[in-house]
Amino acid sequence: MKEIRTYDFTDISYNVKNYVEYMLNRTQSMFKWNNLPDTIDERTLERRLQENGYVVFCELSEDEILPFEEITQKPGIYAMSGEFGGVLDFNGNPQYCIVVHPLLKDTKKMYINRECVLARNDSKMLGFLPMFSRYARAIVENDLSLFRADQQTRATAILTANDNKGIESARKYIESIKKGDIAFCMQETKATPSIKTQPYFSEAGNQITNLIELEQFLKGSWFNEIGINANFNMKRETILESESDLNSDAIQPLVDQMLHERERACELINELFGLNVSVELHSA
Repeated sequence: MKEIRTYDFTDISYNVKNYVEYMLNRTQSMFKWNNLPDTIDERTLERRLQENGYVVFCELSEDEILPFEEITQKPGIYAMSGEFGGVLDFNGNPQYCIVVHPLLKDTKKMYINRECVLARNDSKMLGFLPMFSRYARAIVENDLSLFRADQQTRATAILTANDNKGIESARKYIESIKKGDIAFCMQETKATPSIKTQPYFSEAGNQITNLIELEQFLKGSWFNEIGINANFNMKRETILESESDLNSDAIQPLVDQMLHERERACELINELFGLNVSVELHSA
């Protein structure tokens, strides 16, 4: 069994990365590609589209691929990443793409729509990472606040002492409680009267409710942005069906645009390479 790492709420960078990766796992199945060449892995294709914002479909010949005994790569159509160059046309599109890969004998420069096809995840080729990192950071910060508020609810009283012996006795009492002892007897000494308790008033209980609602709002907004209708209505009572469907239209534009960009890429791929590739929405 793989060793389980103890979750550290204070490790912000690690936790943000995990939230982003888990969301990318979910969005992996948003689109279904049909009739892809066997040289293109659908999982890798969608990952590159969603993370980089684009991929370039190009044809590689046997002379362009380095021979590796450990890795078998055959000539065919591939979905690659690269750098764009050339003067932008009147529509703001680059002229060519330069592909660099360890398995290529040399860099490959290809003119877009003549030698390769630029497939966009979205019209601006932003991908999901900027949006995902924003929501992930907000949720991780909220998780930490919720964790701290939960800890504060354990403190029902504060022990005070005015000398070292009293402080040491109070510490022994706290340690016994931590160990799970339901009773602890302190020997009565001159130090005992120095130990006093003060009620601890904490807003942690109210904070927890607010933080839970904030987390629900952040996660619901995150899902809505990628086209999943996740209700985050804050009414603490029964809601009407019409209220639940209020944001149904607002969540569609990004998904519609991503589908349109993929369908447009399929048309160009089929025209340039003589294939029959298609794409469709796969699931929620």
